[in-house]
Amino acid sequence: MENMTSESQSKIDLKTFYKNLPRAVAPKTDFVERVALQCNVNEQTVRTWVAGTNKPSDPAYIEILVKETGIAAENLFEK
Repeated sequence: MENMTSESQSKIDLKTFYKNLPRAVAPKTDFVERVALQCNVNEQTVRTWVAGTNKPSDPAYIEILVKETGIAAENLFEK
């Protein structure tokens, strides 16, 4: 957020200030959100893929993961 002058700061309240702060996203969260959106699944589903608990059932999801990570499809999951 750009620096605010004391005059402009006096014209907003804390709630507005907070709402205007830039959204900080961790790279891992950003990755999970992006893949979930592209695959039209919820974030928890992607997290199970990352954890190795489940694997995507749709080959299109594998293609998305390959595109996003640069990892060959056969190497995405432990054997």
